Amino acid sequence: MQLSIIFHKARNDVERGDMNVWLFKIGEQTPLDKGDPKLSRTAMLAEEFSKNGHQVVWWMSTYDHLTKSQRSFVDIVVEVRPGYQVRMLYSPGYQKNVSLQRLLDHHVFDRRLKKEIQGQPKPDVIIAAYPTIGACEALVRYALARGIPIFIDARDMWPDIFREYLPQSVRWLYPLLFNKQISAAQFIFGKATGIVSITDEFIDWALTYTQRKRCTSDYVAALAYNKVTLPPDKVDEGAECWKNLGVTKEDQVICFFGVLSKKIDLRPVARAIPALSKKFPRLKLVVCGSGDEMESLESLFTGCDNVLFPGWVDKVQILTLMQISSLGLAPYVADRPDFLISLPTKIIEYFAGALPVITSLKGVSLRVVTDNQCGAYYYDSESFVEAVSSFLGSSLTLDAAKERARNLYEEDYRSEVVYGGVRNHIEQQITVKTA
Repeated sequence: MQLSIIFHKARNDVERGDMNVWLFKIGEQTPLDKGDPKLSRTAMLAEEFSKNGHQVVWWMSTYDHLTKSQRSFVDIVVEVRPGYQVRMLYSPGYQKNVSLQRLLDHHVFDRRLKKEIQGQPKPDVIIAAYPTIGACEALVRYALARGIPIFIDARDMWPDIFREYLPQSVRWLYPLLFNKQISAAQFIFGKATGIVSITDEFIDWALTYTQRKRCTSDYVAALAYNKVTLPPDKVDEGAECWKNLGVTKEDQVICFFGVLSKKIDLRPVARAIPALSKKFPRLKLVVCGSGDEMESLESLFTGCDNVLFPGWVDKVQILTLMQISSLGLAPYVADRPDFLISLPTKIIEYFAGALPVITSLKGVSLRVVTDNQCGAYYYDSESFVEAVSSFLGSSLTLDAAKERARNLYEEDYRSEVVYGGVRNHIEQQITVKTA
């Protein structure tokens, strides 16, 4: 696979900064990927630091986690613009997210990263996405040896989440089986300059691996979303695509976008569809995405003509479907501990599209949608019918909730707001450390 390299002129309206910032995230898409890449947290952070005058080096793998494909079979360094480069180290890749093959890929990458960073110009600060554990441990050791501030961006509950994959009868073995990873997490969070994470609860979790309380170096930065405005021709193109699939703005659409994995539970939704279809004849459920569980999830809706599984969809299709939808669906497995203390990007994406959210999640997600009156919670088929009906049965209620969802996104989850806050926090902390 040949990587297309895109060069951009540096902005003239900002002065060049004096910080050399290292970012680490192994699996995100970059601005250099082919097609119309979906940029996430690290790419947005890199853009925020770069456009405000700082030098940026993003360390990552050649393997694209989202598309399960290789960008290159050798190490490569590519430049987004002068002063912002992405350094990709080759790792073998994997096909299943939960697999020994993925663990091997991470092991190879961690060892390569530990070696490659040794000869590089010393950065002024490191922001490392956690996990992977091995890479973060290597970066913390590197930073400590050179007196470099390092901030750990905690996004997943490794190694705790692996306990959930063990059969109930042998979970007592978890501390023994994962002793090495537990010790590494204690070292990483205990020695980091500060912890950045997506919610207050996530920082509290990370601090359980330390012997300290929260301090001024720690910072909460929500998962943000970069809202895109489509040109009119793309809006027409997307609307035509959905019309050809039988979905129009005259329908009452509930949409979902995501990986169809074991994290998704559509059983209560499937049981509720017949009753909802009687109440709302124009109801359409559109479940977009692909994954290991696609066939089993689709089979739940056998005989439901108003349920559509179109497979993977692109950015234009996502945005135009949200424009003609009434509600966004977040049907996750409810009892996962990592879901309880986080707010999924998908929910924030729905807010950006002015969609109230129907979710099975408790914890942070439930608090956000109910406190802001822009969604509803369900726990079985009956409560799903009730939640959906409360919005589809009243245009006034639905319109008010859509407006609240839009306002919540603008105030709390826009990428410029969230990652501008991270940049300001890091700049202030570095100023304090070097004063």
